[in-house]
Amino acid sequence: MQYAVFALWLVYGALLWRNSARVFGNLKKIPRGRRTALGSLLLFGSAVLLLLVMYGLYQTSPKGISPLGWFIITLTGTGFIHAQVLSAGLFMSMAVTEPDSDTSEPNEDTPL
Repeated sequence: MQYAVFALWLVYGALLWRNSARVFGNLKKIPRGRRTALGSLLLFGSAVLLLLVMYGLYQTSPKGISPLGWFIITLTGTGFIHAQVLSAGLFMSMAVTEPDSDTSEPNEDTPL
């Protein structure tokens, strides 16, 4: 079961990243400071949440994870993947700069 869940997470992450233009389209509108805070919160908060859920499920059923437990892990892990991809998009939106429209690059005809 764990391999199927892991494969689902990988496929979801790949699909989310493939559709990144739609997902990340409005990230540059968020102020830079807020992108930093939100990206960090998503990066670390989702990991802590996933680990806490898995630890809680382990504590409640040490003999093995029930089907309901696997469903909870699948949902939490999918949320984790979504948060990690969104966090990466937030950080990448700060690293990638677009040229300003009012500045032009010199061409061959422009003297230096």
